[in-house]
Amino acid sequence: MGTFEKILITRLRFIGDIVLTTPVIRAVRKKFPNSYIAYLADKNAITLLENNPYLDELIPLDFSWTLKEQLNFIKTLRTKKI
Repeated sequence: MGTFEKILITRLRFIGDIVLTTPVIRAVRKKFPNSYIAYLADKNAITLLENNPYLDELIPLDFSWTLKEQLNFIKTLRTKKI
C-alpha cells in the first residue's frame, strides 16, 4: 500500500460512533506512522478524542452553522488539503 501525507477520519454526529472508531485511529497511525491524521466530527462529540496521541488535529463541526459558515468551513478544509 502507498503512503499518504494526510488522512482524514470522520464520524460526524454520534458519540457512540466516535467511541467505536477509536481503534481505527491507532491502526491507521500504525500503518501510516508519518502521515498527518485529522479527525472530523461534531463539536460536542469530538471532545472524546482530546489528547489522543495518534491524532495530529481535531476538526470540530457545528451542525447549527448557517450556510455561509458551512461554505467557509469547506473552504478552510480545502485549503488544508486534508
